[in-house]
Amino acid sequence: RLVPRHSHQASYHVAKRLKALGVDVLLNTRVERVDDEFVTIDKRKLPTETVLWAAGVRNNPFYLKHPQYFEVLSDGRVSVNPYLEAYRDIYVIGDNIDVKDAGRARSALDMAVYIADHLVRNVASRPLYPYRPSASLICIPIGAHWAYAECLGIYVTGKLGSYAHRRAVMRSYLQIMPRAMADMAVASQTTKTRNL
Repeated sequence: RLVPRHSHQASYHVAKRLKALGVDVLLNTRVERVDDEFVTIDKRKLPTETVLWAAGVRNNPFYLKHPQYFEVLSDGRVSVNPYLEAYRDIYVIGDNIDVKDAGRARSALDMAVYIADHLVRNVASRPLYPYRPSASLICIPIGAHWAYAECLGIYVTGKLGSYAHRRAVMRSYLQIMPRAMADMAVASQTTKTRNL
């Protein structure tokens, strides 16, 4: 299914939106060959000008090359303890780890903030607390003025989802830049998606 790390509702609505935009969604299908004019899928040769291949994410091979420090699970993600350590004093965050909601920009930012606080607490000999993923908003924008947005099992789609996405993007930008720059960044992003 599409977006397999997200809810079944997300998969359903994303597939429905893509199909409404005229996108052929092919799941569980083997791509045998891609060239300038054709893509060969399950022995069928289809004429094409553009191929968008979203086959998933693969972790950096660095982790596999260092098994003394990293336990790599069957899905390629790194096993970490409740403090996001793969090995004593070696922390791994983001898409790379086997933690709920890993693989999302918002989660990576939350993990980075957690690690910074954790390191300060450790140096100051203050109590350490395990990482707890926050219930953050999941947004999947598709085309102009449409997005799927979900938090705590409640979802919205369409223009309301797009509004939630813009707010989430603004919140993220405001963590790393002044308001005026964040406004320009969001406006630039909105302009680009309107041209799709």
